[in-house]
Amino acid sequence: MDRVDIYIQIVMEQPILLAPIVAFIFAYALVPSHRRLFVSLLILVPWLTVARSPGMGPLASAAKLTSGIAYMLIAFAAWSHPGPKRQLPGLVWLFVIIAIIAIPYVITTQERMLAIILRMQWVTVTLAGVLTAQTIVSYSDLNRITQALTWGCIFALIIPFSSLILFPAESFLRGMGRFQPWEANSNQIGMLFALAVPLFAYAAISWKSSLKPLFLSAVVLTIGMALLTASRQTMLAIVLVMLPIALALTKRPIITVFALILGAVGLSIVFSLGDSADFERYGSLETGRLDIWGAYFSEVFPRRPVTGLLFTKGESYFKALVEVGQHPHNAW
Repeated sequence: MDRVDIYIQIVMEQPILLAPIVAFIFAYALVPSHRRLFVSLLILVPWLTVARSPGMGPLASAAKLTSGIAYMLIAFAAWSHPGPKRQLPGLVWLFVIIAIIAIPYVITTQERMLAIILRMQWVTVTLAGVLTAQTIVSYSDLNRITQALTWGCIFALIIPFSSLILFPAESFLRGMGRFQPWEANSNQIGMLFALAVPLFAYAAISWKSSLKPLFLSAVVLTIGMALLTASRQTMLAIVLVMLPIALALTKRPIITVFALILGAVGLSIVFSLGDSADFERYGSLETGRLDIWGAYFSEVFPRRPVTGLLFTKGESYFKALVEVGQHPHNAW
C-alpha cells in the first residue's frame, strides 16, 4: 500500500487527528492580517517536527498529510501581509517555476500519488519562501520572521527532548547509538537543531535580559541533542552558522563565560540522559555518500541528463533502479 494511502486511511479512521489543523485554520481566520505570518511560522516548525516523528503515531501521519496546507497558509499570510513589499529579482521565481515543472517528471513513477504530493508540497514550500521574502523590507520585518522561527523552535524542541526524558533507551537507533527521538531520522531532526542553535544564540545576545538564561539553556540543550545524533553534517551545519555568533561573543566576555559554564553543566546532564549514544562516528570522516554520488553521476544522470524520469515507466521515485541505495534521488 502506498504511504499516502496509509496516511489517508489512518486519518479517515481517526478524523479527530485533523482537529489541530482545523483549529489552526479557524484561529488563523481570526488573527489580524499583520499577525498571521508570525503565527503561521511559529506553528510551522513544531508541526513539521511532528511530521518527521513517526513514533508519535497517527498524529505524525496527520501532520505529514497536512504539511502542504501549512505552507499554503504561510504563503497566503505573506501575500496578504499589509505594508510595502520588497521587489525581488525575477530569477528568484525560478524556485517556484522549477518546482512546478518537476511535477510532470514523476507522474509515471511507481509511487505516483506520493511523488505528486511531495512535488506539490515543494511548490508550496518555494512559494511560501518567496512570498515571505517579499515582506522583509526593514530590519523590524526581518526581526519579526526570526522571532517567529525562534519561538517555533522552542516549542518544537519539546518533542525530541520529551523522547529523551520519557524513553531514553528507545530514543537511540539500536546497534548504532544515534539519537532518533520518536523514530525521527537522525539527519532530519538534526536540521531542526541546526536551525535552532543560531536562532537561540542570537536571541540570547540581542533579546531582553530576562530571556537570556532561557535561550542560553536552549542553546546548550540543542547542541547536546545534536551531538547525540552522531550526525556529522548536522554538526558541520551548526559550526558554520555559529561562526558569526562566535565573533559577536568575543565582544561580550561576561555572556561568553556564563555560556561556557552553563554549557559544561548542561552537556553533562544531556549526555547522562543519552548514555546509549555512540560518539565514535565523529572520529571518522568515512562515508558511503561519495560512492553513492559517484554512482549517480556515472550510471544514472548520463542516461537521461535532460528528461530525467519524464516519459519513463516503472521507475521508482525513491531510488534509481541500479544498485546505488534506497534514498531520495533527483534523477527526474
